[in-house]
Amino acid sequence: MEEKKYNVADILKKLGVGKTTVLRWEKEGKIPLAKRDHMGWRYWDEKEFYEMLINKEENYGKEIARNNLIITGGKEYYAILQEAIEHGFRG
Repeated sequence: MEEKKYNVADILKKLGVGKTTVLRWEKEGKIPLAKRDHMGWRYWDEKEFYEMLINKEENYGKEIARNNLIITGGKEYYAILQEAIEHGFRG
């Protein structure tokens, strides 16, 4: 079975941030450097994706809070954490 790949749109949806934020985080080394598919599109493997979701670094918390994901999207934030835990991450 092929491992799931997550693209920029998946990251944007789950973290509630803009594309420029994801690209900036990648450039600054705050998230793993994306791999590229045959078309040149960025993607991350499942392990990298879930590590991004549960990362404890201050940068994610500030960006998520700034975008009100926790306040207005508490249910979605809980679902993200639950999904990460179900995949074996214990952040």
